[in-house]
Amino acid sequence: MTNTPESEPAKLPIDSQSQLLGNGNLTSLARYKYYQNVYPKCFIRCVEKAVNYMEDGNGYIVATSSPGCNMTQTPKLAYILPGTGKAVVEFLTRYYAKLLASRQITVNLVIPGFTKTEAWNYLTAKSGGVDSEMMQQRIKNTPMQRWRSSTEIGQVVAFLCSPKAAFITGLALPIDGGLYLQ
Repeated sequence: MTNTPESEPAKLPIDSQSQLLGNGNLTSLARYKYYQNVYPKCFIRCVEKAVNYMEDGNGYIVATSSPGCNMTQTPKLAYILPGTGKAVVEFLTRYYAKLLASRQITVNLVIPGFTKTEAWNYLTAKSGGVDSEMMQQRIKNTPMQRWRSSTEIGQVVAFLCSPKAAFITGLALPIDGGLYLQ
């Protein structure tokens, strides 16, 4: 099932991002199912297809996640539904790393943190945009005190997909300027 930004399943998670589990008001698992379809199921499908084309000793898989979705960071409560899907992808990364190690295929995951892209324009529109006082304060509160660029993330992914990283597997790597240290 593919969802376009205009489709009803795609609108569900956006419309109630702040609805938390544990308040006794859960009436449907539609949002949960949406994120399980978007993250873990897609990752499994991609890996299962990709490994058929990879040569032993020359295969690299890199997934992405978000801060607060792994064992080393405090959970972001308002991110519960997408967070559970991404936490499963992190588990699957370790699973596939162990499974594919005998073929010398590496499987890793990057956790980008605050990356200045057009997606932030939409996410911050109601609070004054990416240049608002609130967002500037959030960025200032990260140890490196700046947005990172998509190029910086791409360079790390390129490294993880190179022979120089052939002995790195099963890693969830924050590329977040120290955000994970908070």
